[in-house]
Amino acid sequence: MTYLTSLCTIKNDNLAEGGTDASARCNESERVKKMKKTRKMLSLILAVVMLCSVFAAATSAFAANSGPYSYELINDGKEVKITAYNENKAILSIPSRIAGKPVTVIGSYAFSRIGRLQKVYLPLTVKTIEDHAFYESDRITFITIPSNVRVIGDYAFAGCGRLEWVSILNGTQSIGNYAFSGCGRLGSIKLPRSVRTVGDYAFSGCGRLESASMKGVATIGAGAFSACNRLEKVHFPKTLTNIGDRAFWGDVRLMKVYFDGNAPELGSNVFSLIENNAKLYHKAGNKTFQGGEWERFQEKTFLICLF
Repeated sequence: MTYLTSLCTIKNDNLAEGGTDASARCNESERVKKMKKTRKMLSLILAVVMLCSVFAAATSAFAANSGPYSYELINDGKEVKITAYNENKAILSIPSRIAGKPVTVIGSYAFSRIGRLQKVYLPLTVKTIEDHAFYESDRITFITIPSNVRVIGDYAFAGCGRLEWVSILNGTQSIGNYAFSGCGRLGSIKLPRSVRTVGDYAFSGCGRLESASMKGVATIGAGAFSACNRLEKVHFPKTLTNIGDRAFWGDVRLMKVYFDGNAPELGSNVFSLIENNAKLYHKAGNKTFQGGEWERFQEKTFLICLF
């Protein structure tokens, strides 16, 4: 009996020892797995960090200087965007190519507040003039927008107080909000057939603007020609469908308004503060100019408008 008891005790002790060994082996296996998992995570993090470093280096390689210009390569390195002008010359002819690539974008603030800049010649390669591109370069006197430019950004020429003449060639489609706001010496504006949208307050505060004609505009934004207190005549195309709130507010000298097509949809107070003897010209037989703000005008008709 004693022998059996001792034998059982030894066997149980051996089983206990075997269980302890198995548990230890299991714990060791778990530690190994955790270490491997940690190593994988560290390797992944390291790979991400290295990739970010390579990307940052590649990105920084796209930014450079060429003479007085800072620029970036865009569109997979095929085109150039000018981001800054680092000199202060009076007359500037922007190159069509930098580093062998075409200059297609004038970047935001690139030529903003250039104190001596008076005349600017844009290359035909430019497609976009971004927001604030020439903002408050208040000595610029004239500018020609090339035919390849599709968009003139918000505030692009705002505050260019000495700008007297703007030539927008056929090709531009959109004029941004406040794009020419505060160009106090601008005398007239002729928008080509390609321009479809005139943004909010695009020509507001152009105190010497006397005439404006548009050949293909569909939408005129709120306040677009407001506070142009010398504006005397405006010619609207038959493509026009909408004029925004207060678009011609405060244009106290506006006396002749020509429409080639039907009456567009009007916002509120579009022609407020104009003189009561202002004349509205439209094609004979057109009955769409009735009621509402149209009652401000003396209604006239024409067969051919030469303006």
